[in-house]
Amino acid sequence: MEEILKIKEARFSKLNHEEYTHFIRSAERLILTATPEKLGVSEDIVNEFSANIEKLTQVIRHSRVSNETAEMTKLDKQRDDVAVYLLTIVRNERKTPIEAKQKAAMALYNITKNYQGIQLLPKRRETQAIDSLLSDLSTSENAAYIAKLSLTDVVNQLSKINKRYDELTAQRADNQLAQNVESAKKIRIKTTEQYDTIVMYAFASSIINPSNESKVFVMSLNKLIDDTNTAYKRRMSRIKKENN
Repeated sequence: MEEILKIKEARFSKLNHEEYTHFIRSAERLILTATPEKLGVSEDIVNEFSANIEKLTQVIRHSRVSNETAEMTKLDKQRDDVAVYLLTIVRNERKTPIEAKQKAAMALYNITKNYQGIQLLPKRRETQAIDSLLSDLSTSENAAYIAKLSLTDVVNQLSKINKRYDELTAQRADNQLAQNVESAKKIRIKTTEQYDTIVMYAFASSIINPSNESKVFVMSLNKLIDDTNTAYKRRMSRIKKENN
């Protein structure tokens, strides 16, 4: 008699949302590869299972909004500092005794004086104003004046920071446009219940109506569970080392 392959227990409670979602998506692929029919599982429950996985993925995307906001806050402070530094140097260099620098500063001041206080503007307007300032400074004549005051690297840094801030603004907006979704905890409960049901039917089918597909599914799922446990232990070990 052929040995019965049992499906290993998956301990989901210890997994974070990213680990859980990765596991459950991988399990979904195994189910679809074996086909619900061969596993003795109804199409309806598999479809509901897939829908909840998609919901969970959306929740994970939303959780990243806070990370974007934190980075944007940091970038906003940086661009404020760089912009103020740039405008201050231009303003102060008008009084330099070095004629060439004084000429460059006077020319640039006439362009930049309207941008004084740029760091106090609302965030989106500040992004646009900095873009406008950089555009004004990008002409060959003004670029030469910028170089004369040794501010080329400062201008390049301001451009880099402002561009990244603008990218994150758009990225956060895309995430916030996503539909309101249920909390990850609630979705995980539903998804886990569906997973348990699917696995129960699949195991029963592998005994009552054995097939190559059901056998491969059980073996592959067990390997996925082992791999997930290994990855979890590796993460916890890394955290422990970092805290020591």
